[in-house]
Amino acid sequence: MKVIKDSVHISGMTCIMCQNTIESALNSTNGIINAKVDYKKEKAQVEYDCDIVSITDIINVIKEKAYPGLTKKYKGAYGSSTTTMDGINPKLNEHANENSRLVWTFKAVNDTASNAKAIEDYTISDVLPVGYEYDNLYSNNTGNETIYYPSFTVVKSTGSKTYSAYDGTYVEPTHSTTVIDGETRNVISWHFTDEEFKLEPGEYIEFLISCKLPGTTAKSSVAVNDTYLIINGDYETDSNDDVTTFEGKKALHAQDYVIVGSANVTTASKEVELYEEQQDGYQKASSAETDNNKIEAKVGEDIKYTLNFNIKC
Repeated sequence: MKVIKDSVHISGMTCIMCQNTIESALNSTNGIINAKVDYKKEKAQVEYDCDIVSITDIINVIKEKAYPGLTKKYKGAYGSSTTTMDGINPKLNEHANENSRLVWTFKAVNDTASNAKAIEDYTISDVLPVGYEYDNLYSNNTGNETIYYPSFTVVKSTGSKTYSAYDGTYVEPTHSTTVIDGETRNVISWHFTDEEFKLEPGEYIEFLISCKLPGTTAKSSVAVNDTYLIINGDYETDSNDDVTTFEGKKALHAQDYVIVGSANVTTASKEVELYEEQQDGYQKASSAETDNNKIEAKVGEDIKYTLNFNIKC
């Protein structure tokens, strides 16, 4: 056995799913002892037995691995009376307060590998955060609230086309609900089968949508948004951390979140283990405050918790 360690550059990976798919393929190849892939650094570190497999074989494994990708990201927030605009839409802030509208982007990318097939029949479902609903004020705004115009762009080898609610070309999603971890959440979905939305290898579709709390509701929370891509037909996806099931079908999954408003952090007595196992020479300090185990911090602030001890006399 002659063991060699090599680094291989990989371009085109868009998400953790791409990374896991290639890493799994490499580690299941005869002669490869260990492989670690990092999609952010666009490279693979491979340890292999060169008596069994060559670097050319390894590159071919990477090239021939199809991995459609799905990514999800929180873009920012805006208020119902925002007047500062960025084009046709309100300018976004990074921080979200208790009644902000939240904007998300998600992107489905077909692979460029030589064995990749066109994605022709697929469904993209966006599961909104708990308590939030799809922001469709652009279609029925009767007041003076700020409007966000959702859109999606299909990028093909021949060019790109944006479908926007602003100019009436936007394709409206269907609406439903689902239950995740015991909580009911609103779902918006698009099902594409038309030729104009077909994704050949290397092509992608990217969405921008907004969601809001109903009426005058305001609350602090960790707003989690999930997106699922279901590819119908005989399109295969490898088993990895980002492949799951949604509504009974195999789906690619992507998730992001934002902390909305302020968050309360409460400690329980069992969490402060140091009080129960005191070091020699120290005893637990007491406080006249009865609710000092509750602290509050705004987004971006550090939470510091200080434990005070008295020295025994």
